[in-house]
Amino acid sequence: HVGPTEGNIDTTVNPGGQSHTYRYNVLSTHLMGTHWYHAHKHGSTALQVSGGLHGALLVDPAASYHLPKDLDALYSRASSSSSSS
Repeated sequence: HVGPTEGNIDTTVNPGGQSHTYRYNVLSTHLMGTHWYHAHKHGSTALQVSGGLHGALLVDPAASYHLPKDLDALYSRASSSSSSS
């Protein structure tokens, strides 16, 4: 979640070729995975989200991240069995 102190949440981008680039620093301790962004404009969030104002955010693991040993073994077995078939 991005709070109101992180950038300007009240930025308005009108249709017709305007754009706005948001940049956020993601901490290395943030949960990796597929997340989503969506509008929070009071009174019109549902309309904006259903109209397509949302999208995916892919957070890669930190360079220092290592899978737990049991998952590493599981994925290694799955990878070797799929490449041998």
